Amino acid sequence: MQKFIFRISILTFSIAIIGTILFLTIFSHFFSIVFPILLIFYVILSFAIQFLSIKMAKLRPAVFTRFFMLATVCKLLICSTFIMLILFFNRQIAIPFSIFALILYFVFTFFEISETLKMFKK
Repeated sequence: MQKFIFRISILTFSIAIIGTILFLTIFSHFFSIVFPILLIFYVILSFAIQFLSIKMAKLRPAVFTRFFMLATVCKLLICSTFIMLILFFNRQIAIPFSIFALILYFVFTFFEISETLKMFKK
């Protein structure tokens, strides 16, 4: 779990640095305070899913695959709901926010899957 925390910290820090550079230069007119909140949201959600996945794999390995698929679907629904709520209250940033949310979703989903595969290769 400590390796996961270290790796997700590096990933988050890298995304934050790249996002800061892009939002200070090229996309400065698109910036909103919601973007850092979205990054924190994805980190917390990824950490929670990974923690529950590890716990489930230790308790009942036979059920892990179904749990992981269910967790992925739940993550998609939670993220979609969160994005819809943000867009409902802040419509002027709809397009850049949706693009940023989609990119973060794919990055963190890929990261979770790769970390889960590493966990099972051991």
